[in-house]
Amino acid sequence: GYLTLPPDAQGAKGLPLVLYVHGGPQSRDRLEFDPWVQYLAARGYAVFQSNFRGSGGYGLAYETSGWREWGHKMQDDLGDGVKAAVDQGIVDPARVCIAGGSYGGYAALAGATFTPTAYKCAISLAGVADLEQLVRFKKKKYGADSDVFDHYVKKLGDPDKDLKILRDASPYYHVDAIKIPILLIHGDDDDIVPIEQSEAMQAALNKAGKKSELITLKEGGHGGFSREQTLVTLSAIGTFLWDNLGKGYGVDGPPLKYTLAKK
Repeated sequence: GYLTLPPDAQGAKGLPLVLYVHGGPQSRDRLEFDPWVQYLAARGYAVFQSNFRGSGGYGLAYETSGWREWGHKMQDDLGDGVKAAVDQGIVDPARVCIAGGSYGGYAALAGATFTPTAYKCAISLAGVADLEQLVRFKKKKYGADSDVFDHYVKKLGDPDKDLKILRDASPYYHVDAIKIPILLIHGDDDDIVPIEQSEAMQAALNKAGKKSELITLKEGGHGGFSREQTLVTLSAIGTFLWDNLGKGYGVDGPPLKYTLAKK
């Protein structure tokens, strides 16, 4: 994985951290410029990006070792990375937020649900909350005989045969365990992970009396946001971190706020 420090924080101890989880999950993070990571670092937060099991780029065996480990060993890998940074004194364990998009959004919700005291807050961008409904969505969209549906069955399970496995690993069914604030952000034109995933999660959080917010990006897809959508999203994330993780290293004021212009 990769640890990005805030400006002038080399050698600093006890930094606030954003555990920033990539999507896919069969993609991977690389040692390259990432504007989202740089925004978080500029706001004074250390950022850790983990290439947990299930990530691509390390061979087929490493990638398939993540199959049916959503919410389980893949989640453990993320926590182990944070622990390594804590053990070295770099990170304050009481000031860690888990965040990510797509699979990373799922991991953020899973972190809040299945390890309810590990993180101070969670941010899910276009994230998955209900694995059963995700697989059923892929089946309906691509067909029961499609390679896409077969792939999701292999890595997650068949909703007609493995319902308990899917629901046990779905944050939607375990919101009562959540103890931290949740920020959900989703584009209403997302055709990879439909916005109904975040809407259902928000409804469940509201019913359980949990602190949460859903921001809907009008005409937003699964990533590929416009400049305006990106500014709104980063502004919301920065404000959420300021309110729940506290100020970052070397930063004394809250971020600028952007809102979507009314059409």
